[in-house]
Amino acid sequence: MSCSKYNRIRIEAIQNRCIRLIFNINRYDQVSITEYREKLEWKTLEERRNDFMLTVISKCLKGNAPDYLSANFNFISSRYNTRAESAKKLLVPYRKTSNGQKSFSFIAPKAWNERIV
Repeated sequence: MSCSKYNRIRIEAIQNRCIRLIFNINRYDQVSITEYREKLEWKTLEERRNDFMLTVISKCLKGNAPDYLSANFNFISSRYNTRAESAKKLLVPYRKTSNGQKSFSFIAPKAWNERIV
């Protein structure tokens, strides 16, 4: 679920240009684009990607996704009653390499566990 830093910057620059066009803001005016983004109720690229990932996880947990995706998610289970079980946290697999830590099967459970309920 990653895109290169270069592409992310380009997409955000296009979003910012659109905001400037909508509000008729000059390119050289020193204004906070974040303020105008909030007026439009637009999310940043990172927020949109996170929402999409949480939606995919939710579908996987409900059984509305293909098996190859659903197999990546397991709830933490223990013989004892723990807070992790009551919070329905997902098991985050161990990934040794940095490429493994960028994979969907690593990032998605981590994002699910960090979400604000």
